[in-house]
Amino acid sequence: MMPASIDPVASHAIAAALGVLLLLAGWTKLRDLATFREALANYELLPPSLLSPFALALAAAECAAALLLLPTATRSAGAALAAALWLVVTSAVVLALARGRGGIDCGCGGAQQDVPIGAGLVIRNLVLMALAALAAAPIGGREVVWLDFAAVGATALFILGAITLGNTLLAQQSRLHALRNMP
Repeated sequence: MMPASIDPVASHAIAAALGVLLLLAGWTKLRDLATFREALANYELLPPSLLSPFALALAAAECAAALLLLPTATRSAGAALAAALWLVVTSAVVLALARGRGGIDCGCGGAQQDVPIGAGLVIRNLVLMALAALAAAPIGGREVVWLDFAAVGATALFILGAITLGNTLLAQQSRLHALRNMP
């Protein structure tokens, strides 16, 4: 029995979208490691001596995963690294929530994100892990034609837009809740 394969357009679009997402997140963290270190400190899961090295390693690993996702030859490794990173950070979110630390900034992508940790963030990360699994799936054998490149670009932009919309809704969750409860 042959393993299931994914259409080349879907594979390339998912990989491109996740690659851009990870590269932007990693680069933002590398540019302002102090802010990212503070976000990690708010989780209260690591001793202070490990915060700086962990912040640097996590941001660098995000950039590495992004770069590995783009070529088809290293896509599986990039997808595995991305999924592992999202598993680690999702575990940290769940642990922080279990310890009553809800509402702190996730530290996902710098000050412009400002997404509080909560169930919505866990769901978002599970979706990202599922997308990483799709990116790692074997690519179908059909020939890629010129129109497919436009479809890859449009699909990747759509995926990035959907992720951005989700992040915006998560960041505005407290305001939306307050509006819902207005008399």
